[in-house]
Amino acid sequence: MQVAVRVLTAADGKVWDQFVSEQPAANLGHLFGWRGVIEKVYRKQAFYLGAYEGERMIGVLPLVHMNGPMTGNRIVSLPYLDQARLLATSEQSAAALWSKALELAQSRGVRGIDLRELAPKGVKECDRATLVLPLSTQSEALWKSFSPKVRNQVRKSEKEGLRTELVDASRLGEFYEVFATNMRDLGSPVHSRAFLEAVFLAFAQKAKLYLTGNSSGKIVGGAIAVQFRGIVTVPWASSLREVFSSCPNHSLYWRILAEAADAGENFFDFGRSHVDSGTYKFKVQWGAEPKPLHWTSFNPNGAPEPQKVYKPAEHKALTWVWSRLPVSVATWLGPKVRKQLSN
Repeated sequence: MQVAVRVLTAADGKVWDQFVSEQPAANLGHLFGWRGVIEKVYRKQAFYLGAYEGERMIGVLPLVHMNGPMTGNRIVSLPYLDQARLLATSEQSAAALWSKALELAQSRGVRGIDLRELAPKGVKECDRATLVLPLSTQSEALWKSFSPKVRNQVRKSEKEGLRTELVDASRLGEFYEVFATNMRDLGSPVHSRAFLEAVFLAFAQKAKLYLTGNSSGKIVGGAIAVQFRGIVTVPWASSLREVFSSCPNHSLYWRILAEAADAGENFFDFGRSHVDSGTYKFKVQWGAEPKPLHWTSFNPNGAPEPQKVYKPAEHKALTWVWSRLPVSVATWLGPKVRKQLSN
């Protein structure tokens, strides 16, 4: 039977998510909810392609049109997230989806397509990875699996009076203050608060907010964790640099890890880091295993080309200047820049 591919609408969301839930290679980035988040908050046009054999869905490919001075005029699967590869039940449906994506790129006059997925077997030269920790069935067993160094740093955070709690999403503003400050310190544009609020609206049953406070009750850290099919992922987490010596991140991650283990989750995804960076080494010390991310770029005809993605390491002067902006200025300006960056 011939494969038909069409651009889906909001009404197709349940069918899309049902298909995704049945695919072994699916990940958090494949959920249909991201389409609404990105379109509503950042006004980017999304093209969620569905492949059908008759009335039966047999493949999906989420695409978003990015057009900015730093990203260029490109179609990306999927911006702001680590991975959202093409999912298909056969080579024929995969080919049909890719053909439709190229047709879309050509008709819109974009300069290319960027795809993000875990590196296939044999591909080892990747400059970024997501770090995944298999979870024990109980937090007690997980605790014993950590190195003495990690356990001591968690204990230190407790002695310093830091406590991490699961809180209601209504307290997102407290997290955002820490998040925006930390992103300024890193020299990186912050997501808008509206973007994070939209995430909680889209994934109300899957997203959780954690806040770390000191002995005086001041919020010094926090994280957003999202659950999908036995995997708990932390896409966004931050702590204030002024309390780094008290190990706030150890308090934060241990609370989330312990809760995930006791809830029977199978894996914890610390999220993306550049290989051998400070955050990469922090995640590895918990026992997390690097899963190389394979980000590839193609021209509108489907031919591979050098990767097209904004890399902060190549713009050190800009990063330096940004890290010295007043927090209020960086927080106001950040989302205007961030929505133009696909990474």
